[in-house]
Amino acid sequence: MPGERRTELDPVAPVVPRGRDGWESYRRPPIPEAVYLDDEGAVIHYGSRWGMARPPEWAYSQEVHPQRWLPLLDVANALITHLEVSFEVSARRDGDTVTYNPPDGCAPLRIQIDTQNVAVRVWAGTALASCFPGCGCDACDDDVLDVIDGLEKWVAAVTSARCTERFDGRVLTTSTPDGTSEGQVERKERKQLRELFDHAPKKWSPWPPRIDWS
Repeated sequence: MPGERRTELDPVAPVVPRGRDGWESYRRPPIPEAVYLDDEGAVIHYGSRWGMARPPEWAYSQEVHPQRWLPLLDVANALITHLEVSFEVSARRDGDTVTYNPPDGCAPLRIQIDTQNVAVRVWAGTALASCFPGCGCDACDDDVLDVIDGLEKWVAAVTSARCTERFDGRVLTTSTPDGTSEGQVERKERKQLRELFDHAPKKWSPWPPRIDWS
């Protein structure tokens, strides 16, 4: 079986805003860097494993080292704690999911920590959604630090009102740190989505930072 070697490294600086926006106190938890080996004992360089070549067919249906995503769950828990103490929001926990309801005009946010599949799912605003990692198979070859960066930036973008979404009755367009996405909405879902957007602000406002009066 492929092997694994782990060493503890100092925390890597998170790629999130640094200003008076509720994020100045955020610190990413220490990330244990692991060295993963393939069946032949060679080190797997996730993030650049395949270079410019097409991944082999077997890689699309395998995830040899799913445990490499475990630090992502630690970061998600750190984000959950940070949001609760740094912003004027109410938080409701339901099992592995935390839902944040900020003041009117600010985008709500829901974070789910999936320990079974070792992933973090996020929903925000009216129709914003993402999953970290997006896939996780060996063909996708994502580096865990890149995925952690993506999760932190996604959550920070919601609280800083840097995500946008628009629905014209047929096409849903969203813009997040993942990029811009545009797609046709199925007819059976259009009425519900139209009603949701009719009651949502045209533009989200930033979450208000929690003020420490002590």
